[in-house]
Amino acid sequence: MEKMDKRRILCVLQKYYLEDVSLERAAEEESVPLLAVIDYMMKNELPFVHEVEDVTEGIKKVDKLMEKVGMHGVLSLVKAEVEKAS
Repeated sequence: MEKMDKRRILCVLQKYYLEDVSLERAAEEESVPLLAVIDYMMKNELPFVHEVEDVTEGIKKVDKLMEKVGMHGVLSLVKAEVEKAS
């Protein structure tokens, strides 16, 4: 999978975990095939949202995956702001 494809999928997943949208809707809004997102989730053991814990686990994992491809996930952005403020 190309780096750009991973980035697009990670954007879909971040939206899915943080916003009140379905996985299908998030994929559609980012023009990413739903099956590619599901495949990526399964390969990276990312949870499908059923409980609050799934959201927490998912966003933590997505943030780490985003860092691996040179992106800044929401958690790393918040951490940087907290460090800057202290």
